[in-house]
Amino acid sequence: MQQSPLLAVVHQAMETVVKLSREFGLTPAARAHVTAIEPDDEIDDLDAAMMLGPRAAGGKGNPKDPGILKWKPS
Repeated sequence: MQQSPLLAVVHQAMETVVKLSREFGLTPAARAHVTAIEPDDEIDDLDAAMMLGPRAAGGKGNPKDPGILKWKPS
């Protein structure tokens, strides 16, 4: 019986998923080497843009769109 060509594609895709999982720390062994950093309380322009929209970071954005959240740093 001959092996399906699809099986080779699936096997290669699975190998790629495993390699990427290791690269991004998604396996238990790789996760042991990942270190977390303490978040800082300072809000930079990127954080503001992600939370409030582009106008919060000094961009023009849509003047009718006030942003997703009405958040103010404490």
